[in-house]
Amino acid sequence: MYYNETRNLNDTEYIRMSSFPSDFDFCNISTRYVCGMSVPPLMTARIANEIKKQWF
Repeated sequence: MYYNETRNLNDTEYIRMSSFPSDFDFCNISTRYVCGMSVPPLMTARIANEIKKQWF
């Protein structure tokens, strides 16, 4: 199994961990870079819902 081995994650694992859709187009930019420098979509949705609840 993977959890006993020291290894690098592959792009699919980065995409899943960052909650991007599996068919997301990264426009030829490194998947690891985009996932590392962005706020995950599910987190953004939760923040937006909290703002909506508290302000409106």
